[in-house]
Amino acid sequence: MSNSISNFTIRCVVLVLIVGWPKMSAVDCRDETYECALQQVRDGQFSTAVQALENLVNRTPVDLRLLNLLGIALTGIHESEKANARFLEAISIDPSFYPALKNLAINEFNVGQRNLAEFHFQGVLELQPTDEIAHFYLGEIAFDTENWDLAVLHYENSRNKVFDNPGTMLRYSTCLLRLEMFQEAVSVLDRLTADQAEPHFEAGALLGKVGRYAEAAEHFGLSAEGYSDRYSALYNQVLMLVRGSMYSEAIEASERLFEGGYRRAELYNLVSEAYLGNHQLQQAYDALRSATQVDPKHEKSYGDLISLCMGFSNFQLGLDIANVGIHHLPSSYRLHVQRGVMQAKLGRLNEAQKDFQYAAELSPQEPLPHATLAIALMQQGALNEAIVSLREQLQANPDYFLSRYLLGEALVRSGVGASGAASDQALEAFETAVRLHPDFAPARVSLGKLLLKRDEIDAAIEHLEIAMALQPDESAPIYQLARAYQRQGDAGRARELMARVRVLAEKRRNETMDSVLRDVIKESRSQVH
Repeated sequence: MSNSISNFTIRCVVLVLIVGWPKMSAVDCRDETYECALQQVRDGQFSTAVQALENLVNRTPVDLRLLNLLGIALTGIHESEKANARFLEAISIDPSFYPALKNLAINEFNVGQRNLAEFHFQGVLELQPTDEIAHFYLGEIAFDTENWDLAVLHYENSRNKVFDNPGTMLRYSTCLLRLEMFQEAVSVLDRLTADQAEPHFEAGALLGKVGRYAEAAEHFGLSAEGYSDRYSALYNQVLMLVRGSMYSEAIEASERLFEGGYRRAELYNLVSEAYLGNHQLQQAYDALRSATQVDPKHEKSYGDLISLCMGFSNFQLGLDIANVGIHHLPSSYRLHVQRGVMQAKLGRLNEAQKDFQYAAELSPQEPLPHATLAIALMQQGALNEAIVSLREQLQANPDYFLSRYLLGEALVRSGVGASGAASDQALEAFETAVRLHPDFAPARVSLGKLLLKRDEIDAAIEHLEIAMALQPDESAPIYQLARAYQRQGDAGRARELMARVRVLAEKRRNETMDSVLRDVIKESRSQVH
């Protein structure tokens, strides 16, 4: 619990009995009376009140009001055990005296005795079903045990208390978000006041995690002026706008950061994504170049630039950028992988193989360099060498989808038939790759082709349909799907698909490996944080 909640709970203890009483006029406290002690508790004079109340209780030991007020005063001087004893005395005299039961439960809550507190708060609700304080604390207990439905129920019955405290508002909203009650959560968080910078920041984080990017960006923006880390608030605002594909708004919001003098590589990288999404390619490129100038050792900046070059088939420029990056970061296996990809795209397979090999030596435990090395070997026709290398790597990283896929591809290219050990091994490799990465279309295409060869037509169609949905502009899955429907006897569907194939530009023989290389660049970038 935060400090703000702890302070709130102590205040509740003191006010449990007092709330609802008329405002007292000045009291002459020359004599020890309940009214004087009550005024002293109201004024925070707990020690004085304890002394007077102890004397009063000694004279009238069964007075419930005195016992309860003494428990409150003892709580005020941090004598919780003695306070609880007084509350229990009152309850033993009259089990229906719920103010003492409620105060006892609050003290138990504050010292971490949550099971006892829950039991006693439930007892309060049996006596007073609408008691907001009992509902409030039961909501807090349910939140701590991740019982989201129950927490929401209790928070709903203590809304006045919930909205008194921004921390509780955040917890209430968390429960609503976990229950996918998104609009209700947004409505709660919208009640945060303008001066509550830190809660606004936390609200932005909560909403961002569930994909409510526009609302998250708004809260991050509202937190910026008062939050302890203004840069983080504004950066996250831009990040949410980018994730929500609100690119123009992200570019505009980034100006607050640049105007504030912030020049960081991660910021330029983020702004480049906004420019790219807004189809401002030159500005995206310029932002990435600025990132490399601000921080020449920021690995992700080079990777993003290379990816941009890859997307527009400017492989020579991508190679030049990789060379600059490696000059500053010679031990970056990712940059060597990316340079190898550029070399391969330029037809320099020997140079590409050297980069992949060196990347594997730099980071022998990372599977990506070994996978790209296998691609280079396959493109050079060294299938047996690729198979051996992939099998060795899979012993160290058995759950790496790309190596699984490439092993199956190398086996198929080595000439497997419709049956036999090699065919079974290739089938297992493709099926495992699809299981590990269901959205990796090349593996589904290769699996579909092999299933067709094995006369498992229905299964082939299932995977090829998914592959076509994943890559609607690629001819390979469509062509294989047309073959499958032809084999199934659906000539009309086959003709329809072949017409789509003819519309698409003719692909060169290694189009599948080109697609894989693009994924290699993406994956290499995604590993940099």
